[in-house]
Amino acid sequence: MIAYRGIFKSAVWAFGLAAIALLFLGCNGDTGDTGEEEVKPVVKAQRLEILDQEGTTRMILTTLEGGRPSLTLADKTGEPRAWLFLSDDGSPNLVLIDNPRLVMIDGTGDIRSAQRLDKEGSPVFSFLDGAGAVRSELRLGVDGVPLLQLYDNSGELVWSAPP
Repeated sequence: MIAYRGIFKSAVWAFGLAAIALLFLGCNGDTGDTGEEEVKPVVKAQRLEILDQEGTTRMILTTLEGGRPSLTLADKTGEPRAWLFLSDDGSPNLVLIDNPRLVMIDGTGDIRSAQRLDKEGSPVFSFLDGAGAVRSELRLGVDGVPLLQLYDNSGELVWSAPP
């Protein structure tokens, strides 16, 4: 479950970097002799691409057909891995690509729920207690059969359906 914390922190960093990039785009970069940077109140662009140190596009902020906002996050090779956008009706969509994980964290920073794909590509929903221990899992096997498992405080399986 520690891996989920790392992914959450990475996502927070990515969104933070996007915000910082927008702030820097508002500066003209010419500090002159005064040492002060001019900050523009509004930055307008149709597409914003954030590159890493090697020049690979890692983040794209743009609009889709009809003016719908879109944010794409890419891995170190530039392949899209996450996409957040609005549908025509305004509903939000989050697409996670290739070994995705979706984690829910409570107000104290503890992971309480996680959704992922296992190594066979089958979906797994995990529910954790306040101490970070998995207490129940719902999964779908490669054969399409659902499996529900419940665990005790020590992590031992206490109930499963089907048995």
